Amino acid sequence: MAFRLSRVQRLYLVIGVSLAFFLAEISVGFYTKSLALVADAFHYLNDLVGFIVALVALQISSRKDCPKELSFGWQRAQLLGAFFNGVFLLALGVSIFLQSIERFVSLQRVENPKLILITGCIGLALNIISAIFLHEHDHGTPIPSNTVDLEEVVTNSTSEVNRDHRHGQQQPNKNGHDLGMLGVLIHVIGDAMNNLGVIISALVIWLANYGGRFYADPAVSMAISFMIFITSLPLVKKSGTILLGSVPNGVDPSDVQHDLELIPGVKSVHELHVWRLNQQKSLASVHVLLSDCMVSDFVRLANTINECLHSYGIHSATVQPELVVSSTATTEKSATLQTSCSSDASTCQVNCGASCEELTLHIHIYTEMTDKKSTKPPSLQDFIAPLTLPDPTLYRLAYQLSQTYKTLAASSLEQFFPTPVTHLPTGQEKGRYLAVYVGLFYLHVGFIELPGGQSPTGTNSGNHHNNGRIQPDRNRVRRTLEKAWPIDERLKIGHAKDLFSWIGNCIAEVVQDSMRNESETDTSTRELVTGIAFCFPIMQKSLDEAILMPTGKGFGLESDLNLRQALLDGYECHIRPPTTDEENGSESESEAQPTRSRTAKRRRHFSLPKLRIAAMTNDTVATFASLAYSIKSLPNSRVVMGLMVGAGCNATVPMKLSDLHTSKTDFIRAQNPSAAETLVSTEWTLRRSSMPVLDMKLVTRWDKEVEARSQRPGFQPLEYMVGGRYVGELVRVIVLDYFTSVLNTDRDVLPWRLLEADGLTTDFLSLNVASAAPSGRDDESLAAELTHRLPSTKGWIWNAEKAGILRTVAAAVQTRSTALIAAATVGLLSCTGEIQLKNPDGNQAENTNATTTATTPSPKEGESKSTLTSSRRGWNNGPEELVVAFCGGVIQNYPHYKDNMQRQIDRLLVHGGPQDGGKSIFLREVSDGGIVGVGVLAGSVMGGIEGIVGSNF
Repeated sequence: MAFRLSRVQRLYLVIGVSLAFFLAEISVGFYTKSLALVADAFHYLNDLVGFIVALVALQISSRKDCPKELSFGWQRAQLLGAFFNGVFLLALGVSIFLQSIERFVSLQRVENPKLILITGCIGLALNIISAIFLHEHDHGTPIPSNTVDLEEVVTNSTSEVNRDHRHGQQQPNKNGHDLGMLGVLIHVIGDAMNNLGVIISALVIWLANYGGRFYADPAVSMAISFMIFITSLPLVKKSGTILLGSVPNGVDPSDVQHDLELIPGVKSVHELHVWRLNQQKSLASVHVLLSDCMVSDFVRLANTINECLHSYGIHSATVQPELVVSSTATTEKSATLQTSCSSDASTCQVNCGASCEELTLHIHIYTEMTDKKSTKPPSLQDFIAPLTLPDPTLYRLAYQLSQTYKTLAASSLEQFFPTPVTHLPTGQEKGRYLAVYVGLFYLHVGFIELPGGQSPTGTNSGNHHNNGRIQPDRNRVRRTLEKAWPIDERLKIGHAKDLFSWIGNCIAEVVQDSMRNESETDTSTRELVTGIAFCFPIMQKSLDEAILMPTGKGFGLESDLNLRQALLDGYECHIRPPTTDEENGSESESEAQPTRSRTAKRRRHFSLPKLRIAAMTNDTVATFASLAYSIKSLPNSRVVMGLMVGAGCNATVPMKLSDLHTSKTDFIRAQNPSAAETLVSTEWTLRRSSMPVLDMKLVTRWDKEVEARSQRPGFQPLEYMVGGRYVGELVRVIVLDYFTSVLNTDRDVLPWRLLEADGLTTDFLSLNVASAAPSGRDDESLAAELTHRLPSTKGWIWNAEKAGILRTVAAAVQTRSTALIAAATVGLLSCTGEIQLKNPDGNQAENTNATTTATTPSPKEGESKSTLTSSRRGWNNGPEELVVAFCGGVIQNYPHYKDNMQRQIDRLLVHGGPQDGGKSIFLREVSDGGIVGVGVLAGSVMGGIEGIVGSNF
C-alpha cells in the first residue's frame, strides 16, 4: 500500500522545513549583509506563525470534546485559522512592498551574490517540495463522504413546493478548496515566489556589469508583493464573509422566502436568516405565521418546511411558529395571546413577553410529545402509498385525459400534429427498401424486403390464430444486412452536422455491404428508396420531409431543423469521387483522419447510389404501420393505435380530420381532398397533455426531484414518471429516501450507486431486480447479487430485508407506470371514439345519453372509418378486438410490464361498464417496429406510385 501522510503530519513537516531554513537564511543574510535575505528570513518567520495557526486550528477542529460555551464546538476553528493566515499573508505583502520602496530610495550594494543564489535555490526547492505535499492533499485526498457540496445540492435538488419557482439562480459547481489548507498552500507558494525573486535578483547582480543592476532586488520584491496581494485577498474575503454570517453561495433569501410562502398553511414568513457555519454546513432560522391556531399539524408542516430548506442545501434549521388565535377566544389568556399574536404578517408575533414565551414552550412540549408518539417508523407500504393509484382514481384520470386530448386535437397548434399518412399498408407491397431508425440510444440501418401478397402458409394472408388471438406471420418481412451502432453522447449534444455526417457514414457502410454482396460496381444511375424513422417529435406536410420540433429526448438539435436535408447532406459525400485532400487528410484534421480515410477508400472502390427518401416518420407511426402490414385486418380485429414505451413514451392513433384544427389539416386536404382520416402523433407526455396528472396531484415529491434533475424540467411531466430514462432514477430516489429518513441509515455507508444521480438504471432493474419468473427470486439470492453489483465501501451489507425494499419499490414504480400508460391508452381510444368512458361526476341519464350518441355513428362517419381502420364488411357480430401495436425496450423487455399494463386496461374497461359490441383492447408486440415500419411505409409509398391498388387502412 502506498505511504500517505496525514494533513497534520504534512503541516509538521512544512513547519520543520521552514524553521530550519529560517535559521539558515537569516544567518547567511547577516553574513552577506543582504537585506533581501534578511527580509525573506523574517517572512519565513511570519509564515511559521501562519503554519502554527493552521496546525492548531486543524487539531482543535478534529477534537470531539469542546467547552460547553461553544455550542457549535470547533467547527469554525479551521475557518478562523484561515482568516488569520490570510491577514498574516496580507501583512507579508505590505512589508515586502514597503521594503522594496525603501530599497529604491536607498540603494544598497549586495555582497557575495553567489551565496545568495545558492540560498535562494535551496529555499525554492524546499518550498516546491512543501507545495507538492500540500497540493497533493488539497487535490488528491478524497473528500470525506460526509462533506456536503452546497452548490451541487442547490443546483440538483428541489423541494416539492418550488415547482413553480420564478427566480433564476446561478450557482458555482463546487465549494472550493479547504480554506485552512489553502491558506498554508498560498503561504508556501508566496515563499517560493519570493525565493524566485531572490534568485533572479542574485543572477542579475552577479552577471550584469552596469551600475543599476542592484535595482533588480527591489523591483522583483515589489512584483512579488503584488502577487501576494492577488492571492491573499480572495482568501481573506472568502473566510471573512463566512465569519460574518453570509448566505451560502447561490442562495437568495428572497427565493427561499417565496418558496416557503407557497406551502399550504403558511400565511407569511419573516425573520428569515440563512448563514454558513463553515464551508460545508449551512444554517437557517425563520418565523412562520400559520393560518390558524391549531398546532396538531405543525410537525407535518415543519417537515415540509425542512424539505424546502433542504433543497437549498440548508440541513439545520430552527422554525419558530406564530399562531393566529381565533377571535372567539373568551378567556383572558386567549385574549392575551391574540393580542401578542395578531394577524399582522409583517411583524414578529413572538418577540417578548411572558405570553409568547409560554406559547413557545407549549409548542415545544407538544412537538416533543408528538415525536415520542411517532417513533415507530412507517411501514414500506405506507411510505410508498403515494405511488398507488386505485381503480376509481385511474378511471377518472383516463376520462380527464380523454377530454384533454379532444381539446388539444381541436385547438392546439403545438400538439396532436397529423402525419401525411392517410392510408395504411395493404400487405400487397413488395420490393427492397433501405430502412433507417434513429433511436434514443442506437442507430439501426438495414434493408427491408417485402414479399407482396404471397403467404407461405396459404391461409389468412399470413395470419394464424392462437386461442382466438390473431398472430402475425413473421415471415412476411425479411430483414437483411442490418447493423446497429450506439449513439455517442457527444454526437447527441454536439452540432447537427456532426451527428448526421456520422449517420450518413453508417448508412454508407450498409449500402457498401449490399453492393459487395450483389457484386455491383456501376450504380451511378441507381437510387435507393429509403425510409427513415426518428425517436423525437417531428412536424410534416409531406411524407418525404420532416421538421424537428422541440424535444426533451437528450439531443441538442435545434428546433425547426430540416431532417431530410440534414440526412442527405450527411450522406452526400459518399456519392461523389474523393478529392486528393480527402484521401490524404491533413495534420489539422488528425482526429477525423480514420473516418475520412475509410470514407475515401469506400468511394474509390464503390460509387454509392443516391438516396431517394420516400418516407420519414416517428417511431410510433412506424410501429403502427409495421403491425398493420404484418396482421391483415379482419372484421373482428383492428389495429387502432401505435404505442412506444422505451426510454421515452409516445402514441400514434388514427383521427378524423374533422376532429383536428383546420390549420393542421390544410396540407392533407390539398394533397388528398377525399381523405377523411389521418394518423396523428400525440406527443402525449408533454405538459399540456399531462395536465390531468398534475391537476389530480398524482406527481409525488420523488417525481419532482427526478424532474428537477432532468434536461428540461416541466417539459414532459408524464415522461418523467414512465420513461425508461427516468424509472431507474426514480427508484433510486425513493429507496435512498426510505433508507435515510425512515430507517435512519447514514448516507455515508450506503452504496455509491444509491447516492449518485442516475446510479440505478432501468436496465439494471430489469435484469437484476425484477424477476421474469412468476414466483420471483427469493430475497436472499437477490441480496447476494446486490452485494456484488451494488457494493458499499463502508461495511454496509445487503440482506434479505434491504433487498426486499428495493424489489418492492421497483415493483411499485413499475405498477404505477403501467397504470398511467394504461389510463392514457384508454383515454386516447375514448378520444377517437373507439370506446366510451362515462363521466365519473355525471349522473346516469347524462352518461346513458352520451353513450348512445357515441355508439351511433352517422353514415358518413361509418364510411370514413374504413380509410384508417378496417371495414366492417363481413362483420359476424362477435366481440371486436382493438389492437394496440407496441414497441420499445421497456414494454418489451421489462419483466411483466406488458402483462401488468394489459391487466390495468382490462380493469379500466370493466370499471366503465360493458362496451358497445363487446369491444376489448389487446396489446400486440411489434419487434423492431421502428425500422420495419418505416420500410413498410416506403413500400406503401412506392406501391402507390407504381399503381398498386387499394392501400386503404
